[in-house]
Amino acid sequence: MPIVLPLTLDDADLITALAATIWHEHYANIILSAQIEYMLHQRYHTALIRIQLLSDNTWWEKTIAA
Repeated sequence: MPIVLPLTLDDADLITALAATIWHEHYANIILSAQIEYMLHQRYHTALIRIQLLSDNTWWEKTIAA
């Protein structure tokens, strides 16, 4: 059964890299690469994720295999 944990500041780089891989893999045939990059920067930029993790208004979770 998977375990759900809060994301940590150390996870931000991994999330940024994972998002880039997923978006480029799945959306490249739908939207332009420049639009993908814009959206990644807008939503999955490492610094932005870290700011959100330090905020009381945003919650990120990760799922790990047990």
